[in-house]
Amino acid sequence: MKSEKEKLAAKTVDQLKAAAKRLGGKLVTPDGKAKTKQQLINTIVMKQRLAGKSMGAKATTTKKVVAKKTVAKKPIVKKAVKKSTLGQSQDRNKGILLRAFEVIVLPKTSTMKARVKINDYFTQESKTIPYVADGSGGGYQAQKYLNTLGFKIFAYAYSPKGEILLTKKF
Repeated sequence: MKSEKEKLAAKTVDQLKAAAKRLGGKLVTPDGKAKTKQQLINTIVMKQRLAGKSMGAKATTTKKVVAKKTVAKKPIVKKAVKKSTLGQSQDRNKGILLRAFEVIVLPKTSTMKARVKINDYFTQESKTIPYVADGSGGGYQAQKYLNTLGFKIFAYAYSPKGEILLTKKF
């Protein structure tokens, strides 16, 4: 079995120059003279080794593409802390753990009617329901929908995007 250098030695100088140029090797020495056949062979072998190519294999490269997973951030739930008096240790109260639903009213477009989008911060899922223009608002319609699923709304809050509905049920 022939070595890589023996295979390259069988080629002409022009073929070696083309191969060295493809691999990004220089065709002239530092003093400006053209490289000899043996120098070109050494250049090709070194460039192949630096590129991680096996000896005797064709000069092909493959790139592995890996898709990035997007991970939704979990909501931060803080527990209430009892204020302590001087000399007493701080006891942590169990607090009230709430589940948040963000309600966003999506305006109508040229192809779709207005909709109400409900984002569940606990499960990181969303549900879009049709908006009914009866003057009640998107938050009320979302509350009615959540009540049909068995969620009893405990409190309301507002976000820059819309309303936040809070429930104790998980």
